[in-house]
Amino acid sequence: MKKFVKKYWGINVFCFAFFISCNNQVPKKDLKELQKQNSQVIVTDKWIYSFSSNSKEDRYCGAQFQKKDTTYYFEYRFSKHTKKYYIHDFIKSYTEKGIYYEMELFNNDTLYSFHRNTEDSRAWLFNNKIFSTGKYYYMVKNGIDMNPKKHKFYLQHKDSLIHVKGNNLPPLPESE
Repeated sequence: MKKFVKKYWGINVFCFAFFISCNNQVPKKDLKELQKQNSQVIVTDKWIYSFSSNSKEDRYCGAQFQKKDTTYYFEYRFSKHTKKYYIHDFIKSYTEKGIYYEMELFNNDTLYSFHRNTEDSRAWLFNNKIFSTGKYYYMVKNGIDMNPKKHKFYLQHKDSLIHVKGNNLPPLPESE
């Protein structure tokens, strides 16, 4: 038994140190850099990675933070080549009185905002979401009812279309 302990003592210490050092929290250094891009990012030690993956060029991460009844979620990429951070999504969501609310935020701008009934089993479907703003943005981002000509039209008129409010909007025209 003593030989076993002596032989594997180093491995056991390494494994113990490894598990102690593993941390699922997003480093504050990352959060401070991301906050420079999107002021909505809150610098706190309560952000938890929901996923993280590495490639030779980039590190991709998703993180979540719960504050009372509100969930914040964002995804970002760190370029190992340029040493820069790129934030992709910053989603805020909450449920109140059986209604789920979701919005994507960027520097105090709401890119889209919708709500849906949580009791309807089909509420997650696009047509069951009731948009307050950003329906066209959401459609383009998620490839809903898009073809190359509609996408081109959206990109040509993005500055005005991103601010269109309401849910019952006409389909995007097709650009020539």
